Amino acid sequence: MVGNQNPLPYTGFYTYYHRKNRHQKSPSLSIFQTLTFLKQHTGQEETQLVGQALLLGLQLLYRQTVEQAFIEETLPRNEAINLLGAERVADLEYAKQALWRYSPSLGVT
Repeated sequence: MVGNQNPLPYTGFYTYYHRKNRHQKSPSLSIFQTLTFLKQHTGQEETQLVGQALLLGLQLLYRQTVEQAFIEETLPRNEAINLLGAERVADLEYAKQALWRYSPSLGVT
């Protein structure tokens, strides 16, 4: 691989993974159905649930963005270790190498 070229087809690893596994769809619930279920099973108010969902969603989005930047080599390894931990970075490196090695359709040698 030369420079920061992304060998994955589409926009990145997450898009590749989700398109690859698109046949495994989970049931789609409306926001109303989701909030109703959560209120019934947690006893929390809607405002608490929405606040918690926003926080969890932002944390997940942040983590995915950091991982994607590391995979695309736009985030240095040492910074990725500081943000994700050494074990997660090692897992990502292993997955990236395995994907490249066993996916000739990606055009990576």
